[in-house]
Amino acid sequence: MKLHKVQKRITCLIVITVASAFFFGCSVNSKGMAETGNQSIEKTSADIITQPDITGLINNSKIIISGKVLNVDPLVKVPIKFDFPDTVTKAEREKLENSEEGYYMFTVSEVEVSKVLNGSLKEGDVIKIYQLGGNSKEKKTIVDGIDYFKKGDNRIFFITDWDGKYTTVNSIQGDIKLVDKKSKINNGNN
Repeated sequence: MKLHKVQKRITCLIVITVASAFFFGCSVNSKGMAETGNQSIEKTSADIITQPDITGLINNSKIIISGKVLNVDPLVKVPIKFDFPDTVTKAEREKLENSEEGYYMFTVSEVEVSKVLNGSLKEGDVIKIYQLGGNSKEKKTIVDGIDYFKKGDNRIFFITDWDGKYTTVNSIQGDIKLVDKKSKINNGNN
């Protein structure tokens, strides 16, 4: 009996999804990505090393702060540093380096430090935190499990660096949202 209810719910969810896509003008392009108007939406995942407990999270953080998100830039392209074999021509290198595939797309948030719990930052410093995924006119890339920061968010950030840029220790456990000075657990960091 329970299986029948689950099947009904799944069928209902599929019907709602298809109807929503039709109603809002969403389609699927030849690469299998959803499109709304002229923008394709690519939903992807990333391999993430999670920590078994808070001690692991703390030990893997170079900096731990509480802070407020001042601004969010949903489109920052960071060139990929390729290590080409000698057989690749200069023209081929330039073509790849200047294409969409030649960049990582990030959402970058400016965060004002409210309190330093660990590390070398000072209260009042403004830093940029990079989150994988972003949004351009042509393409929106969303990474499963990432709770993208929003302007005005207050959070505790567990920070490390990637190629000289600040990122959270991992995209699931690397921050805790604060609402009315209390932590709000997201599904990934509990």
